[in-house]
Formats: sequence, C-alpha cells, structure tokens
Amino acid sequence: MLTNEQELLSSLIESVSEEFEAGATTQEEEKVAIQTIAVDAEWHSKLKQSLEKADCWIDDSKQVSVQYYHRQSGREVIYVQEDYYVRLSPFAETLGIELIPWIDLDRGTLEDLLYRLGLKNQEIRLLLFYSPKDLRFSLGKSQMEYYYLDNRIVKKRGIKNRRGALIIGENCQIKIHDLAGWAPRGLADLAAAVGVEMTDKHELDSYKWRMGDAVQELPEVFLRYAMGDTTALIGIFEKYVLLAKKVQRILGLPEEELFTEETIPQTNGTIVAKTLNLYIRNQASNKKAFDYAVRKHGILNSDHKGYRKYRDILLKLRQEVHTGEDLERKGIQKELKALCNSRAFLHTVIGQAGVQYFAKQQDSSVYLSIVQGGRCNNELPTEYAIRGAALDIDMSSCYGSALRSYIYPIGLPTVLCQYDEEKSMTLREFLARYKSELVDNLWEVVVRGELPFRQDLVFSKAVSAEKIRKLKAEDYEKGDGVAHRTDVSHIPGDFLLCQMQIENGIITTEILETLEKVSTNQERQELLNLEIQSAVFYAKSDRLSSMDEWVEHILQDEGERTVVGHRHGNNKDDRSRKWYGMSMEGFMGKLVDERKRAKTDGEKAYQEMLKTFINTTYGVIASPYFEIGNVVLANNITARARLGAWMMNKSLHTVQSITDGGGYSPLRVAVLKPNAKLPGFDKLSNNNEWKDTKNYTRTTAALEGLPEGVTWIDWVQEVEEAYKTLQDATTRTQYEKQLGLFLDDAAKKQIDKFWERYGLTFPFAIEHKVQNIATAMAYLKKGDYGFRTVASGDVFRSRGNKDFRQAKGPNAELKSHPTYQWLTNILDGSDEVPESMDYNKKYLLSIGVYTRASTSKNGFKHLLECHPGDEIIETQLARFNNTHIQILNLEQYKTRNNRKTANHGKPTEFFERFRNRGTTAVVRAMNADFLP
Repeated sequence: MLTNEQELLSSLIESVSEEFEAGATTQEEEKVAIQTIAVDAEWHSKLKQSLEKADCWIDDSKQVSVQYYHRQSGREVIYVQEDYYVRLSPFAETLGIELIPWIDLDRGTLEDLLYRLGLKNQEIRLLLFYSPKDLRFSLGKSQMEYYYLDNRIVKKRGIKNRRGALIIGENCQIKIHDLAGWAPRGLADLAAAVGVEMTDKHELDSYKWRMGDAVQELPEVFLRYAMGDTTALIGIFEKYVLLAKKVQRILGLPEEELFTEETIPQTNGTIVAKTLNLYIRNQASNKKAFDYAVRKHGILNSDHKGYRKYRDILLKLRQEVHTGEDLERKGIQKELKALCNSRAFLHTVIGQAGVQYFAKQQDSSVYLSIVQGGRCNNELPTEYAIRGAALDIDMSSCYGSALRSYIYPIGLPTVLCQYDEEKSMTLREFLARYKSELVDNLWEVVVRGELPFRQDLVFSKAVSAEKIRKLKAEDYEKGDGVAHRTDVSHIPGDFLLCQMQIENGIITTEILETLEKVSTNQERQELLNLEIQSAVFYAKSDRLSSMDEWVEHILQDEGERTVVGHRHGNNKDDRSRKWYGMSMEGFMGKLVDERKRAKTDGEKAYQEMLKTFINTTYGVIASPYFEIGNVVLANNITARARLGAWMMNKSLHTVQSITDGGGYSPLRVAVLKPNAKLPGFDKLSNNNEWKDTKNYTRTTAALEGLPEGVTWIDWVQEVEEAYKTLQDATTRTQYEKQLGLFLDDAAKKQIDKFWERYGLTFPFAIEHKVQNIATAMAYLKKGDYGFRTVASGDVFRSRGNKDFRQAKGPNAELKSHPTYQWLTNILDGSDEVPESMDYNKKYLLSIGVYTRASTSKNGFKHLLECHPGDEIIETQLARFNNTHIQILNLEQYKTRNNRKTANHGKPTEFFERFRNRGTTAVVRAMNADFLP
C-alpha cells in the first residue's frame, strides 16, 4: 500500500458516512453473521511518458499480488501474478499461506476467493486501507470502472459503497469498509494508535517502489510483509470498535446504544456526531418524548418517497399529542415509531441551526451558513527572516478548551434577516435592541461595510447569496480544493482579511468585547455603523432550565410554519424559540479529564481514541454534513481562536499567524510604556508602524525572563550546546519539558502584560514547540516557513507542496517546489532566489477526478488511460503572487487574485520575475504591488 501518498483531507472537518442498504436475498438459506475479509495488494511501480500531455508521467505499474485474510476461518490467501508463483511457492507452503497463480489480476480475484471459502448468500465486510488498486485487483478493473462511473463506489473520507451492496459470486453482498476513514495519516500510524503491532511493516522499505524485486530477492520476507498489512486490518478494526465503545461508556451511554462492529460508522466525523447526538438524547428522561419533540418542529423533505405519509402522521400527532402522557397512548405507537425512525426529515429542530439549513434560505439569513476558519496571515510581509533567535508558539488545545466551557443549545434560534431590497439594520441598532437578550457565546451577526481606518481582526468572506444557494450536497463534499478559500463549513469563496472593508464578517461575543475595548472613540462609531446582513441568537428570556422542561414545552407548543391563506409571500413561523442550554462540560470536559487519566496510567491506545473524539468534535459542530452542526457555536469557537492568534501577534509580533500559532523573535516583542496612549485598531493593524518615533511610548524590546546580562542569542546557543550532551530520549524529554515551561511562562507574562492595559484576558494557555527553537526563521506568503533548529537542523512547512531533496528511490529524481530552496537560501543568509520555478506535482488519481475525466468532452485526455489509485507526476510552474500583503478592500484583492497566468497561451510570471535581483527586490515589489 502507498500509505504515505494517500489523498486524505487536513481540517478536523469529515464527510457523512451513509448507512448501507442491505441487499435482498432470493435464497431460502438462512444468513449467518457478517463475514469479514481483509484485502491488500502489491505492485511494482513504473511510470511512462504520457502521450497526451508534455512533462507528464503516468502509472505503468506491474501487478504483483493481492492478498486476503478471512477472519472467520483464519485462512490466508494470496493471488500472485503467475510470473512470481514458482519463486514464492515453497515459502508460502512453509508459512501456511494458500498461494494461487493468476494470469491477470486486473480480471479480479474476489469471486474466486468466495468460491474457495464456500461463501454463498452472505454479507461480506471487505476491509481495506485506502487504495483503489486493492479493489481493482479484487473486483476487476473493468468492473470497478463500471462501479465508479455508475456512482456505486465513491470516495469521501474513504472509499465506500453508494446505493447498496455489490452483489458478487453466489449472492454475496459486498460492503466496503475503508479504514482510512478512521486515520488522519497512514496505516502504520493507525495501527500504532490502537495498539496493533505491525512487526513486518518496515522490512521492505527499500523495496517500496519495486515489489517485483522483493519477490525475487527476499521471497519469504515479501510474503510476511504482504500478509502483515492484511491481517493487521482485522486487528485494527476489532480494536477500534472496542476503543470507541469504551469512550461511549465513559460518556454514560447505555450499553444497548453503543457501537458494534455492524453499526460503527466508517469515519471519525460520523462516529463523533452520532455519539454526541446520543449523548444529547440521553439528557432527556423521556427519550420517546425527546425524539418526537425534535421532529415536531422539524422540516420534512418533500422529495422523500414517503413524504405524504409522514406529513399526515406529523399533522395527526400535532393535534393529538400535547404531553408526555399522550405519547403513551396505544393507538399512536406504530405511527410514532415510524415517524421517529424515518429519514423523511430535511432537518429536525437541532439541524435548523446548521450550515445546510441556512444555505437554503431565500433571504439574507443565507449568510449564516458561513463558518469562518482560523487566522492565517503574514503579519510582517515587509520582511522574510528572523535572525539570531526564533521561537515557535501555539495556543494549547485551541478548540478543545473552548468547547469545554461552551453551551450546546437545544431549540430553534431567533434569526434576524431581510430581503435584498430592504434596508439593513446597523450594528448600533442591533445592540440597542437586542444586547440585553444576548447570551455569551450563543449569538453571532454577519456584517458588511467600508471603514475609514485599518483593522485586521475581523475577516471577510467574499461570496454571494446566489452562489451559496446554488450549492448542492456534493458541492459541500467537494469544496473548491483551495484551503485558504474554503471555510470549515465548505462554503466556496475567498476567506480573506481586508483592512478597510468588511464583507460577511462575523462578530461574536468575544470579538464584540475586543472591538469595544480596543477601538478609539472614532473607530467605535464607525464600527457601529456596519450593516448587519443577518443575525442569530438564543434569547436570554427564552432559556429553559432543563431538557425535560424544554421537551414538555415543545409538546405543548401550537406554533407552526405555514403560509397564511396559501398566499405566496404570506409566510408565518410562530414555532417556539424556547431553548435549553446543555453544558459541554459533561461531554468535552469528561473526555479531556479521562484522556489525562489515561495518559498518566499509560493507556496509550485509549488516550489516542479520546484525543480523536476531542479533536473531531469541533469539526462535527462546524460541518455541513451533520444534523448536530451548529453555526452559532462553531463561529464563536473559531472566533475565539482567531482572537487568540491576533492577541499573540500584537503582543509578541509573530511574523505569521497560522491558525493557532506562529513564529516570533524574542529579541523584539511589543512594548507599551506606562505613559503610552493605547493605540486603536489603525495603529495595531500594521506591525511595521508599531514604533512611536515621536514620543517613543510604543517600542519593541527583548522578551523578559532571562538572567541579567544574558541575551536570547546567548540562550539559544546554550540550548544548542545542551542538546549535544543529551544521552537518551528520557533525558531529552525532561530537558525539553523544562525549556517549554520557561518559554511558556515568559511569553504568557508578556501577552498578559500587554493586554491588561486594555482590560482583555488572553483566552488560552500556550505552549512552545521547543523542538523548533532556532537560530533563524525564514518565511514566505501566509503559511510557508522554515526553522534552522538547534535540535534537528532545518524544518520546513509548505502546505500542498513537496520537498524531494532528501528523498530516496524514484522520488529522488523529482523536482521539489522552489519554495523549499528559497527558504533554505534565506536561512543561509543568501539573497538568491531559485532560478527554476519548475517543480513536480506527484499525486494519486482520485475517484472523483477519474469520473470527471471519463465524462468530460474537453481536457483530461492524459488521464483517460489511467485508473483510480494510479500514480501521476506532472511538471508545473510555481508562481508567487502578493495576496498575502496587506489588502485594503475587495477590489484590490480581486485585482491581485485575478492576475492571469498566461498571455496568448504563453505562461506569465508574477513577482518571481524579479528573482535575478534577489529576495529583497522580490519582497519590495510585492509590497509596492508593482508588477509591470
């Protein structure tokens, strides 16, 4: 498996795992328990020049083997390309492996395996870890092409069935379970996380691209390696289920509601979403009443085949059921159960604060579907390096700590909006009318407007209402493929920072407090004039004290969504807005505390599962895929994270903010002298203008905390020398812990000291990446950087780009993205910019791209001879634009962002055209926005 080259998605945000529809059997034989078969494949990598596209190489690999492990019988079976059979046969017999020669693995092997295992009329769980080639050699190339194009097999978080099971052999129903949906990284990491040992995993690392050679040179090792991955899949699956159930027990879920091997979802997102949903449901003493209450004010799907049936049931129950006792009447039990178990609802009460609900609206509340992401910004674009001493700081448990202290609201929110032709309310008017009703962290407003001063706290989202409304379910899953342009709710559009204009900016509790305390009087008045696109909140006066009280209230409520007199436009919605606030401490707090205990007790696999639940919960709440999602809660959490990154930047002068942290120089942090007039947003928005050259009340100085006479350059050199003396991992860990405590304390004191003048409290604990203590830092654009660390040399990060300079095997011949050499040059103190902007992009052909290429009339010709999972290498041209330089308004951003990459068919260079003059000249031109 090419586990290190998977196309797995980065946010904490994941797609919905659909339930499989059981295939109907026409046989009279009684079906037994689901059979489990694990599959894996090996091949000898080879590339050939594409005939359709220049400088493009496509997969021409040679088949080697496909191996299976049948859990119930314990049989290990390997189908091997017949060329290798003789070499492997004697070793397979010794190892107890059934070795079967096969003329062409592309014809498929699974049907033959089912025959050999004697399986008929069975449900088969087919375990794999993302690789379409595993399925290709299992089900057959032509058959897989049919399944892909017919949308029977798709890839979301992992590969899965769509529209039911696949019927193979004698009525065996194949349900694919791709364990990649549980793994943020590769198979080895997933196995380690759940405590499954893979003793043979790295024995053939040097043969990874040439498994045919491994067969000839190390046949016994090859067989152990090949079966090792396959049998490990079974162990991982079993342990993952047990660990997930253990977490659910800690949360107090009843035994009958815990996941089983048959019911556990295929993605972490769905696992956590369903667990949170069950947890909320269990807060009600009468679950039947809760189930009906969330559906009573739900919205039915008129396209559902049972729409009229469930509509009539719902209307009947609304008339007859007004208390919990009414729900116990015998005459309604069948209909009540049918309604609560149906999938006829677009949204229950809970889902009507989520992304997909708001994205369908025909008024300005459509903008409430936006959930903004983290702060990613070049904070000092006039420079590109830190010399002498550089540190890397993060906010600790950025989202987890916020969630623990928040409230999850149960009930319909109050929404304020208008049609396009109506005059908008201002922020001033909104606060005057509703501020007394706002509950901390349970409201948000979406604002727009121009400002006569600069600010860099409130981000914008450049997307129209029309574009949001046109989104379909598959668009949420697809996104637009550009990380900085897509928010966590997967609403396409540019997420950016305009300093003198705000478009679809989001203001929450903590953002409003900061705006009020940091702005000057004049700035505050201008901010209050911002227009409100839409607002959503859970009113203080509507709050109920318990879940049971809310359930009883909804059962009694006679409000409804209706069109009065059936007249178009005469809409009325008087459903109750009463709500109950469930503390997330019982969910998130319990997970965090239990993880601390598990770490202390050495329960590594269990604490990793708890970590997965903790890290995934925010993504679930912000996601468009889950009914449990809530934009109000999600935006308040991300706003706190953006605020924390902003506060760190202003006090420490971090040179980049990347979601929850960034690099900075301890030689120059921000200082406000006691007699300084507090600067407002205009002064704070540009670190280049921080120093007060008139009164010298704003300046920079070294971070406090070192002994007198010791500089940070001295300190970094001492750390470098200390690393040379560390003898073992334990000593190093203890030393790094001491370094971290010292740095965290010094930085936290600086942050708190800076912001106490404003009356603001920094909302996070912090932690330094002590492994990145460095003598220099280089940075480009918003998120590309390198540290020259004293512990382990150069460390680089450049999202989406590959560095092949230290690669082995075929990768050693590939061209790295020029960003890496450019950063290296800066670290070396050189002003030289790489001359060549060519680089190789290496990727595996995804199922989605394959299906689009196969149905496209134009383009994609070089992909038509490829198959999902095939390796493709293309030569591309790197360009360096200046969209990371301060932007004043949307028009300026569009001018920069829409620069053409070609002129009359010839490639056009951006600011890299100045590379012969050096890095300084390129950066100067970027800041001047000079591109003739």
